[in-house]
Amino acid sequence: MPKVFLQQEDIKVFLQQEQAGTGGFLETKVKEPNIQQVMSKICANWQWEHNATMTERGRIILNWHPRRYNFSPILKTDQLLHGELNKNKFVDIYKQQTIARNDLLKAQAQLQQDPTNQELIFEEVSCRDLYISINHSAMLLIKQQCKAEWISCGDECIRVFMAKIKQRRACTSIYYIKDQHEKRVEGFEAVSKFMTNYYKKLLGENDHHRTHIDIQVINMGECLNLEQQMQLCKPFTDADIKKVLFSIPTYKSPGPYGYNSGFYKACWEDIGPLVCSVIKEIFSGGTFLIFMDKQS
Repeated sequence: MPKVFLQQEDIKVFLQQEQAGTGGFLETKVKEPNIQQVMSKICANWQWEHNATMTERGRIILNWHPRRYNFSPILKTDQLLHGELNKNKFVDIYKQQTIARNDLLKAQAQLQQDPTNQELIFEEVSCRDLYISINHSAMLLIKQQCKAEWISCGDECIRVFMAKIKQRRACTSIYYIKDQHEKRVEGFEAVSKFMTNYYKKLLGENDHHRTHIDIQVINMGECLNLEQQMQLCKPFTDADIKKVLFSIPTYKSPGPYGYNSGFYKACWEDIGPLVCSVIKEIFSGGTFLIFMDKQS
């Protein structure tokens, strides 16, 4: 049964009694620089060794009496221990992947020749599960290697990439331009000012008063007769409103807010008369609000 020692002196007394040939205990208080001095004091003529790195809960120390046992301990770091633990899984993972894939193809070919054979079905399932597991491990190894390569090498072409971006921006910029007198205007500010003035002249700087439409000019061309004019002025019917609303795609909305047209189509029997009355009221004298976007 394991013993619990709270004091270093208790360990020393136990070892001096020579009731055991080997032993091990977990040490949680001594710091790394002082471990050699403390253990030499406690163990006396006993040999001892500890793990190379300290775990989260302490340091494992092994000791043995030299008159009963004579061997040389081999220290191994966590990296070596993990290497041995993962040796069978990752050391030749690509070779294992090839073998597992070939075994799976072979099992599938045999099963295709005899689809009802339960033994071949079980073998194909086992080979497929093994290949999936090995392929997953291979992908993890590839990701880890790529990550390590990226950390060590980095983006080697970053300077070339940024230089190409700068070159492309320079090519799309207008540094100089010629005016109407074939005079060269250089500089971004000068070019910007010249182009602003140019378009101001095209749009005009003074307000021009509009003149009334000459009826005689209109009468010279084709005009609508009275029946056609009355047809344009007559109010919209419920059938016209329904036709226009149903022509809108289902996933689109009649306005910037609210339900899409699919909602109106599905519930037209209940809300159709209300929608038609609202639209008629707008055209008969109501006010239709227009959304004005705020420009920042």
